[in-house]
Amino acid sequence: MKRHNFGGLRATHGVSVSHRSHGSTGNNQDPGKVWKGKRMAGHMGQTRITTQNLEVVSTDEGRG
Repeated sequence: MKRHNFGGLRATHGVSVSHRSHGSTGNNQDPGKVWKGKRMAGHMGQTRITTQNLEVVSTDEGRG
């Protein structure tokens, strides 16, 4: 929900366990598949991003 700003399902009217689900994923018979790039659930955050090929200009031992 946080990853793609999904609104989620309602908290009543027959929705039992899937309040935080994304809803429908596509059509029925035509085209009969899920499109590439469809926004779906997945892990978000807690990743370490490394930037390569940086040049150290100076250091300050007093500040650490």
